[in-house]
Amino acid sequence: MPTIRLHAVAKEKILAVAPALCRDLAGAFETDSDNIALEIISSDFIREGRLDADPYPMAEIIAFERSREVETAAARVLTDGLREAGYSYCEVYYLYPQPRSYFCDGESCE
Repeated sequence: MPTIRLHAVAKEKILAVAPALCRDLAGAFETDSDNIALEIISSDFIREGRLDADPYPMAEIIAFERSREVETAAARVLTDGLREAGYSYCEVYYLYPQPRSYFCDGESCE
């Protein structure tokens, strides 16, 4: 935790920037880089009834709620990392699990 789910990105492009991206995200989230997980979701987007051949990347950040400054910094790091990977535009949004509903190795994070 945090987990970042990436949609409409190429695995090879993300692998090229992943070490620096994970390090920089860890810095923004003030955690160790081994706590950062990137997940690439294979997605097909349909717009106006047709398969979108060139969708823009979307990133879901799944993390416990933090200050607006921390969340903004992490979103900027992620956006910069995707630009470095060759994507000129992306959208980032947060999903917030509640500590009472999150368990690590069978133990509540509450």
